[in-house]
Amino acid sequence: MVNSVRDYAIFALDREGRVASWNTAATRVKGWRAEEVIGRSFEMFHTKEDCAAGKPELEIREAIRHGNYEEEGMRVRNDGSLYPARVSLSSMRDKAGQVIGFVKVIENITERRGREDELQRLHDSLERRVEERTRELQSAVEQLETFSYSISHDLRTPLRAMEGFSSILLEEHAASLNEQGRHYLERIAAAARRMDRLVQDVLTLSRMQRARLTTHDVDLDRLVPEVVAQYEQVKDGAAEIVVASPLLPVHAHEPSLVQCLSNLLTNAVKFARDGVPPHIHISTEPAGAGAVRVIVGDNGVGVRTEDRDRIFKLFEQVKGPRSSDGTGVGLAIVRTAAERMGGEAGLVDDAGEGSRFFIQLPAARGPRSS
Repeated sequence: MVNSVRDYAIFALDREGRVASWNTAATRVKGWRAEEVIGRSFEMFHTKEDCAAGKPELEIREAIRHGNYEEEGMRVRNDGSLYPARVSLSSMRDKAGQVIGFVKVIENITERRGREDELQRLHDSLERRVEERTRELQSAVEQLETFSYSISHDLRTPLRAMEGFSSILLEEHAASLNEQGRHYLERIAAAARRMDRLVQDVLTLSRMQRARLTTHDVDLDRLVPEVVAQYEQVKDGAAEIVVASPLLPVHAHEPSLVQCLSNLLTNAVKFARDGVPPHIHISTEPAGAGAVRVIVGDNGVGVRTEDRDRIFKLFEQVKGPRSSDGTGVGLAIVRTAAERMGGEAGLVDDAGEGSRFFIQLPAARGPRSS
């Protein structure tokens, strides 16, 4: 059975460490024939440095003390060449428990070492590539931030000038203009305002995509009334907003959640039915294990089935009574923010009349004991 083994050198040593048997694979692994090694000390298989350091004697002592000794190291072939080997030396004992010899098993791990070295080389190469790509990405982010800053200042400044001068002309020189002239100025001012909102929304989306968000438990019973109280349409009575307290707490990035709620409220008012005051309902419900859905429902025109996925994409808009006031970015911000907070955004299927948008977020984790 021992001689049938092809990949492992297996041979016996006597009590003093002399070779007592030699299998066929040992000749293939080490190069010596049986008659060349039987009766000789197994020190011949060690390097000169290991012999000088007492390595063979250490192996014998450890095998006697613990029953087995294992290591990976360099061993010698009959032509003097070295090869990496995995070595096991086990003691053999008689019925009285006395050591009568040893069995040594040696595996030539040159190929394995080669594969490991190749894997390490590939790993190092991959790490270098990751570092290079990371530096390139950091550079791109810095350029994007510079670009965003430039857009914020260089593009919005002339837009504000257009709106400002148009307003001055309408206020101070309206009498000098005919109805068509006043109409053109009003259109210029409205277009400037819309373009300014579009720039602001794109910058908000850009910041949302690259910002590092720190999440924590958020008490919606505190946050939602604060957001509603700041909403202008509630103050002037143009919209009715009902909050179904108590609301379930969530784990989120509070500024991003405020942005989501504000965008959904704006969307609900923008797509109200003609002649029907907007009625908006905010509630929460469990959404499976460890998640909460924040739902913003309205009595507006609703969303057609074919538009349900499209409206969350950048610059996508659907026709509605006030759709011309939109920028096509608001719902893209909502979905991006929800995903960055570990959740999702979408539409509830059973909306009925109007629409019901949801933001699904991780549930609040609560206080943790240390």
